[in-house]
Amino acid sequence: MKKLLVSSLVVCLSFLAVAAPVGASLGVGYETLTILPHALTLNYWDKDSGWGLKSSADFGTSALSLSASIISIIATVGLSGATDVNFVTLAVTKDFHQEENARSYFKLGALALSGKVAGELKTGYLPIVGAGWEWRNLFGGNWACSSELGVPELWTLGLKYYF
Repeated sequence: MKKLLVSSLVVCLSFLAVAAPVGASLGVGYETLTILPHALTLNYWDKDSGWGLKSSADFGTSALSLSASIISIIATVGLSGATDVNFVTLAVTKDFHQEENARSYFKLGALALSGKVAGELKTGYLPIVGAGWEWRNLFGGNWACSSELGVPELWTLGLKYYF
């Protein structure tokens, strides 16, 4: 999973580096799963077209990963439960409403959830579907706050900085 995570981050950073000269907004941030720690995020957004890309990774420290590990261990009585659970997401976003300092968007993508089961690395994929709202130019600068509702993450709150 660590190789998948590093590869995903390198691909996203490369994509973001190419997109910057085009005039798109590039953002780095952190989001919470309701109020619990969740994931580091990388965001790309083109205001003119309304299209964007969001990737996130938790490095095994999120409430989702820790809960999945604990539930798996309890369900198998500790015999072959999943441990070291991590996830990486990649979603495409499309604006359905824009204002000067706010936007509303739909997102569609996939979540790759992996963990060690009986010493072997297993990976599963889940679809991501949802809607989000973002408010920009907070704190008199390039900061933005977001709120997203969706499946399977339910409700996330994020804070990001756009370059």
